[in-house]
Amino acid sequence: MIVRDDFLSQFYRKLNGVTKENFSDEISNWRLLKNKGPQISRNDQSIRFPVRSTTQEAITKYINTVPDTNALIPILKPRELIVSIEQLFGREPIFSPNKLELPQIVTLGQITLCLLLAYETLSSSVLIPLRDDQQTMFLQLKDSVPLLKNNLLLIKAEIDRRGSSSSTIDVLKYIALWKYYQSVSDTCDNDSYDGDEDVHLARELSINHESDNQLWILLWNFIFKNYCWRHLF
Repeated sequence: MIVRDDFLSQFYRKLNGVTKENFSDEISNWRLLKNKGPQISRNDQSIRFPVRSTTQEAITKYINTVPDTNALIPILKPRELIVSIEQLFGREPIFSPNKLELPQIVTLGQITLCLLLAYETLSSSVLIPLRDDQQTMFLQLKDSVPLLKNNLLLIKAEIDRRGSSSSTIDVLKYIALWKYYQSVSDTCDNDSYDGDEDVHLARELSINHESDNQLWILLWNFIFKNYCWRHLF
């Protein structure tokens, strides 16, 4: 948009100049605070979650808080994820990516993103009352955010490692959901890389608005809407 709009180009050039000249210390402090949190060991290659009860409670709270989630994010099925948690989670919800089948990896990715969306929803509003027990859940969820973000990196790396075998509709849904989360999370800034992975995979799978499959049309509309939104944003 900046390249095509001379006014925007001049505006952002001036804004960046003023910011750099007058607020460099504040920006540095803000970035330090934003990145502050439990450090994840680079040697830890395990997908980790909060305990089962916290994970289920957080997703249930998200369902109750965002009742129109099916309209906003039609490819996210929180109630189905609660069932998957019962099936996949043991006493210690820790998983080795290279030992999982692709559908299991995708499901764990969707659970991760649903938890992160729940955290974004609860932390961005003062209008959502939390009882004492729910406050405990929220604080546990907040502490798990670095682990959950690390899950996204591990899952994406495992999907990439499997090459062409991971070019599936289920993986496309996960990538589209991941790109949506990036667009609503405050952790995505000018340093974030956007390769339009969702659009490219959809085109590779011939998913578009002309499909005879209504579910595929719904998926494409979600992908294309968010593609337009994040580039305009």
